[in-house]
Amino acid sequence: MRIVDGGRLTQQVFDIHAQAETFAEEERLRLGLPGEPPAEEPAGPLRR
Repeated sequence: MRIVDGGRLTQQVFDIHAQAETFAEEERLRLGLPGEPPAEEPAGPLRR
């Protein structure tokens, strides 16, 4: 999972999908983002 907050990129790796989903929801709430992103949108390569 990749998160950009204040221009800073952090990456978190999860072995269990449910843990990744929980973390993503907590981050969405923390960052004040609207609901879940579209599922059909590909993640794409990590850009630096």
